Amino acid sequence: MILVPLLWISNQLSLALGPNGAQAALVLGFIIIFLLIGLGIGLWYLVDRAIAQRKSVFNTDTPGKFASFLVLIMGYELVDDEETLSAEESGTNLGKPAGKVMRKKSRPGRKPTFPLERWLPIAQKWENRDPLVDAFTLGELISEHLGTNADGSPAMTEQSYYNLWRDLALAELERRENQKKAQRKGAVSRKETEPPIV
Repeated sequence: MILVPLLWISNQLSLALGPNGAQAALVLGFIIIFLLIGLGIGLWYLVDRAIAQRKSVFNTDTPGKFASFLVLIMGYELVDDEETLSAEESGTNLGKPAGKVMRKKSRPGRKPTFPLERWLPIAQKWENRDPLVDAFTLGELISEHLGTNADGSPAMTEQSYYNLWRDLALAELERRENQKKAQRKGAVSRKETEPPIV
């Protein structure tokens, strides 16, 4: 698609200006094209930074049509600032209103293959291990509970454990432990209130 027009332009210029004039004109055209590409990349970068830092026309919660169009093209969305919201909930907000920030839209990645229930024994065994006695690695533990790929590597990476599943699994294990404690307390209090059998 690019070569055919270039050959046609080169042919027309060589007929009008001669071979040396055609080469000079084409070089000048390429220089202009590369300058425009560089200018476009620079403007794209500046607009991206302006959106991320909420400068210029992106400083408002309701940008105009053109600014909204640029925000949409660049893949940003306007979301509530989590830090100010969490500060308000905890009562430590120092009079700052809840703001909004521009964030890149999260793109859905690969769906998790294994449910949280499959990660619970991994988290329990890994977090309660004794490094002096237990010689297994996290990769071996994941392979044991979740299986392996065709090349022998664990079905899920160690990074996926630390980035996502560790916190979820530990929170679920803690919730279950608290639930068991509450049930035990309820059973003990029922025994105390029951009259003795005579």
